[in-house]
Amino acid sequence: MKKFATVLIALVLSGHAYGCTDPTEPSFLASLENADSVFVFRVTTLRMIDRRTDGHYNVISGPIQLVKTIKGAPSFKRVAYQDISCGGIQLIVGHYYLASAKQNGSILAFVRGDNSVLDVTEEFEPLARPEIIRRGLTTSITNYLAGKPLDKYTLRSLPFRNLYGAPPPQPPMPRD
Repeated sequence: MKKFATVLIALVLSGHAYGCTDPTEPSFLASLENADSVFVFRVTTLRMIDRRTDGHYNVISGPIQLVKTIKGAPSFKRVAYQDISCGGIQLIVGHYYLASAKQNGSILAFVRGDNSVLDVTEEFEPLARPEIIRRGLTTSITNYLAGKPLDKYTLRSLPFRNLYGAPPPQPPMPRD
C-alpha cells in the first residue's frame, strides 16, 4: 500500500510530460553520397516570414553567402526552415555551415531533423588556428570527396554535430 501511495503521489506531482520521436533523416555521410552540391555558406540574416497562430510552425528564412564550393555548382541565395522545437534545425546568424544538397534553385530548404548541414564556424573565424583549419570538417570532407578516407576524429564527431534541437523543458505547473 505504501508503494502504491508513493507512485500515486509521484504521478500527481510530476506534471505533464513532453516527448518527441527522433527525426529519421539520412546521416550527413549518406546525404553526402547523394549530393549534387557540397558547399560552405554563411547565414547573413534570419527572420520569421510566416508567423503561424494555428498551432503549426513558423517559417524562418534569410539570405546566405556562398563561401566555398566543394562539389557541384550551388546557386542558393536564401535558406528556409520551419521553427520546430522537436527536431527542428537551428541556424545562427553569422555562423558558417557545410551543406550537402540534393536540391537546386535559389532557396536551400531544410526539413525537421535534417542532417545535411553542419556548423563549421570554428574553421572560418578570423582568428582560427591553422590546425583547426587543417584538421577541420571542411578539409576532411573535401579530401573524402577527392577519394581519401575520413580520419577517425571526423568519423567519431559526425553523429554529434547535427543542428536539430530537443524540445524545450516545459514550464513548471502552477501551484494551487
